[in-house]
Amino acid sequence: MGDGVHTPGLYAEEDVVGHWTFPGPNGTIRVSGGGLEVALAMPAGRAVVVGSGMAGLFSTRVLSDCFDEVVLIDRDNIPEAPSTRAGVPQGRHFHALLPGGLNIARDLFPGFTEDLEAAGAVKCVAGQDFCAFRPEGKSYALAVFQPEPRPMGIIYFMSRALLEDCVRRRVEALPNVRTRYRSVVREPLIDGERVTGVIVGGEPIPAELVVDATGRNAGIRQSRSCGLK
Repeated sequence: MGDGVHTPGLYAEEDVVGHWTFPGPNGTIRVSGGGLEVALAMPAGRAVVVGSGMAGLFSTRVLSDCFDEVVLIDRDNIPEAPSTRAGVPQGRHFHALLPGGLNIARDLFPGFTEDLEAAGAVKCVAGQDFCAFRPEGKSYALAVFQPEPRPMGIIYFMSRALLEDCVRRRVEALPNVRTRYRSVVREPLIDGERVTGVIVGGEPIPAELVVDATGRNAGIRQSRSCGLK
């Protein structure tokens, strides 16, 4: 965004928003514009998530409730402290976590607001504590001209790196999540018309579900062997 601030509700990458249903032996996984819904009768082996940006991290958290193991793979060497990564779009902009995304993060990670505040995020009342200068003048909203304060709930401002680090620490602490950083997925494992895992550095990693959360970067979706475009 040209205004220098990125303000989606949950920071889900655009490429993972769609409408798909994945039937499986233990239930159904539905992905829609409203998010990821998982309905499984019992834990279902292993899931692999490729890409550990915000979409990948939240996907890993949701899937950790439904699979025995979730393997989170990323090509970057993830820093131990908040730091901008070269492959992250708008990574140097300051970010706002809006009320909708904040509520979801609280549900998935109890005490998440305390994590944000301890890390240095700034708590604000949307429509009151933050203003921008539009062509019409001073405004308490970004999308429309709002010259007077109008409180709209709590939001947090922080760097993208700080937000991602807070979420990543929670995800990495999950007992059934295994991370594989500095690892590049070149090809998926294919069985007929089904993706049955991924290949990392020549090592096959079988999985009941593979989530490609690599965003606009060249992910396994573009693999010719997968037949996807």
